[in-house]
Amino acid sequence: HRPNLDLIKYMYDGLKKNSRIKILSSRDAAVLTFVVDGMHPLDFGVLAGANGICLRVGNMCASWICHAMGVDGAVRVSVGPWNTKLDADKFLSVVEKIVK
Repeated sequence: HRPNLDLIKYMYDGLKKNSRIKILSSRDAAVLTFVVDGMHPLDFGVLAGANGICLRVGNMCASWICHAMGVDGAVRVSVGPWNTKLDADKFLSVVEKIVK
């Protein structure tokens, strides 16, 4: 099964609207990776999980890349063939709630 790349692009475009979010991946990547200015990725992950969003946070076995980019870690979200636009909208809504 391939990821739904249209949903990744949709979420990318939604995150791009928030000035506190720095997207680290390209718009056409298979996963969406970002950091939030002023927030540790582990804190973001806890808040996202409390709001029903499952994602990966931390250095994801790439601490040298995080160090080179000057970040403590990152947030990574992926989608599967079963995810829908409704899932993407919920993700964007939760991110907005956390980041505001």
